[in-house]
Amino acid sequence: VKRWERQKRRNAALLAEMEAVNQDGYAATLAALAEKSTANPTIRRGELMARARGFEEIARDLGHVALFITVTCPSRMHAKRAVYQKGQPGRVRDNPAYDGTTPREAQRHLCKGWGRTRAYWKRRGICVYGFRIAEPHQDGAPHWHLLLFMPAAAVKAVREAITRYFLTQHSPDEPGAQKNRVKFVAI
Repeated sequence: VKRWERQKRRNAALLAEMEAVNQDGYAATLAALAEKSTANPTIRRGELMARARGFEEIARDLGHVALFITVTCPSRMHAKRAVYQKGQPGRVRDNPAYDGTTPREAQRHLCKGWGRTRAYWKRRGICVYGFRIAEPHQDGAPHWHLLLFMPAAAVKAVREAITRYFLTQHSPDEPGAQKNRVKFVAI
C-alpha cells in the first residue's frame, strides 16, 4: 500500500508537469485532463453506475435476472483476520494460518477460478454478462464483486460453478468458509 501511495504521488507530480497541446494550440496539463476523464474516481464511479443501469435495462428487455456475487480467497491467503467478540467491533489480528501468499498470487488464484468457471459455463452453453470488480481487504488480499446477468434458467448452473471453483475445490472445511467465501444475492 505504501509503494502504491508513493507511485500515486509520483504519477500526480508527473501529470502536473506535462502538458498536452492539440492541433488548435489549446494546452492543458495532463493532471487537468485526467480530472475530466475516467481517471477521476468520481467520474469512473458514475461511468460504472451508468453502465450497470444500461445492462439492467438490456436484461429487463431480455427477461434476464441478476446475481450479485462476492468471492474471496481461502483464509490461508490472508495475512490478517478479523476477530470478533460478542458486542464488540472486529479487531484485525495476524492470521496464524497465513501461508505467505502475496496479493498478486491471491489475485491469480481468483483469476484461475474465474477461467475455470467460464469454461464450465461455455461447455454448457451458458452465457452471462456483467461486471467483475476486484477490491482489496485491509491486508491487500483481493476479493471480487460480480454483478452478472443471465437467463433465469442459468442461475442454478452459475451458482454451482462459482461454488465449485471458488469454494469446494479450495479448503471448503476451514472455519467460516461456507459462510464467507462465496455469497450470492439475487437482484
